[in-house]
Amino acid sequence: MPSGPYLDFHGEGEFYFAESSNSHTSYSRRRFSGAGGLPSGRYYALSSTMAKRGPDQTLALELTAYTASRLRFSQIDPYFLNVVDLADPTARAVVETPGEFTNAHGVDWFAIHVRLRKFGAENAGFRESAVIPYSHTVLTFERAFDMRRVEALDWLRDALNFDFPNIVFGSGIEQPGALRRYVDEAEMNFQNFNSVHAIEGPVAEAKRRLQTELSGYEGLTAAGAKVDGDAELFGYLLTPDNGGSPLTHAIGAALRQYGADGIIYPSAREDAAIHRSGETIEHFGFNVVDLRDVALPEAAIWFIKFPTIYGFSWRGRLQTGNTDHGREWSIEGQRLDTLSRNKKFALVNFLERSLGVIPGVYEAQMPDLLVAPDGAAATARRYEFPYHVLSDLFLGVLKASDQAWGLAWLEAFDFKIPSLGQWIGYYAGQVKLFARQSRAFDYVEGWLIDPSSGTSHCLCCAAPRATRPDGGFECSACGFSPGF
Repeated sequence: MPSGPYLDFHGEGEFYFAESSNSHTSYSRRRFSGAGGLPSGRYYALSSTMAKRGPDQTLALELTAYTASRLRFSQIDPYFLNVVDLADPTARAVVETPGEFTNAHGVDWFAIHVRLRKFGAENAGFRESAVIPYSHTVLTFERAFDMRRVEALDWLRDALNFDFPNIVFGSGIEQPGALRRYVDEAEMNFQNFNSVHAIEGPVAEAKRRLQTELSGYEGLTAAGAKVDGDAELFGYLLTPDNGGSPLTHAIGAALRQYGADGIIYPSAREDAAIHRSGETIEHFGFNVVDLRDVALPEAAIWFIKFPTIYGFSWRGRLQTGNTDHGREWSIEGQRLDTLSRNKKFALVNFLERSLGVIPGVYEAQMPDLLVAPDGAAATARRYEFPYHVLSDLFLGVLKASDQAWGLAWLEAFDFKIPSLGQWIGYYAGQVKLFARQSRAFDYVEGWLIDPSSGTSHCLCCAAPRATRPDGGFECSACGFSPGF
C-alpha cells in the first residue's frame, strides 16, 4: 500500500467566494466532501495565476452546472441560463449599467451576472437579469491535499491502483454501454451499486474483512481496471455528475481521516491547467474545499461495486508535458461540456412539455435503444426516452448515420441494424407526438426549423442561422453551434 498522501501548502492563496454557492444543500454529498453534513461556505474557486489564460470563469460555471440542473426539473417554462463572471473585463459589457453596481457594492466586490432567456423565444433578449455580488478572501492551509502538485496526483493514482485505504472495489467491471443509465443519474442510484460500512478498530483490518465478505479487490489493478496515466485519473476525479461520484466521496473521506485541512482540485466545469516557471506553479481553473475546524467523518469502508462507470463519462481532453521544472498539464473541453449540458437541460425540458410530459415524470418511455457510430456495445449510449434521442441529435452528441438497435427493435427492422435516421423515421411513423417533434428539428445539422419558411433558427434564442468562415454554422445572435 502507498504511504500517506502528500499534504502540503506553501504560502497563502486567494480564493473567490460567492454566498450564492452555499444555497445548494440538497446534495448530501459534494465533491471530495467525504460525507454529508459539511457546514455551508466551504467551497471556493481558486484565483487564477496564469496570466496568459486571462480571467477564468470557474465560479460562474460551477453555478451554471447546479442552477441549470435545477431549472431542468422545475415547473417553470424552459429557460436557457447564462452566467458570467464580470471579473473578466471582456464580460463586463453584459451589464448595461456597471457603474450603478460599483457604486452600490464598492470596488472590492466582484459580480456574477445571471440571465434567463426563454427557450425558442422570438427574439434574442433575456427575460430576467440579476447581479450576484461576491468577494475574495485569503485562506492558509497547513496540510492541504493539493492536486496542482504532481506528488498528490501520483499518490492518488497509485493508491487507487493498488490499495486505497477505505475502498473495496467490486468485481463488476462494466463497459460503458452496459450501464450508461447509471452514469447519467449516479447520485440517484448510489444505494443500488454502492454501500458505506461503518467500522470499529483499525481501518486496514476492517477493509480486509469486508473485502473477503464481498469478494472484492483492494485496488483497481486487481479488479482489472488499472488507472494508466493522468488522463484516466482525471476521468475518475472529474466525472460531470453534480456532486461528484461515490469514488470522489470516498477519496474525500480518506483524505480527511489522514488529516487534510483542505483539498485543492481542478474544476469539473471549467478548463484547467498547470504551468511551471522555476519553483512557481501557475494554475487555472481550480476549486478548494475548506476542511479546517471540521469534525472528522466516522471511519467507514466504501464498497464500490462498479467503479468503472464513474471513470468514462468525463469528456475533457488532457495534454501533458515535461519541462526543466517538472510535469505540467492542461485540460480542455470542460467549459464547453458545461455549456452544452446547460443547453441540453433546456432542450429536454422543452421536448418533454411538447410531448405532454411533466418535467421529471417520465411518461413517454420507450423500449431500450442503443446507439453507437460503429454499432459496438462497448461504446453505445442507452436511451429510454425519445426526447433524449432528439436532444442529443440536436446537440451533435449523436449523428443520424450512427447505428441504432435494441432487443425490442430487432423484429421491426427484420433483424437488421438501421441507422439512427431510419429508426427516427420508423418511430415517428408509430408515435404522432414524436413525429410532430422530429419534423420541428433539422436533427442532422442541429437547428430549429420554421415550418412556414423552412429556414433554420437558433436553439437558444431563435435568431437566424449564420455561416462561419470555416463553412460551419452558428447563431447570428448568441453564437450557439451544434455540439457546443
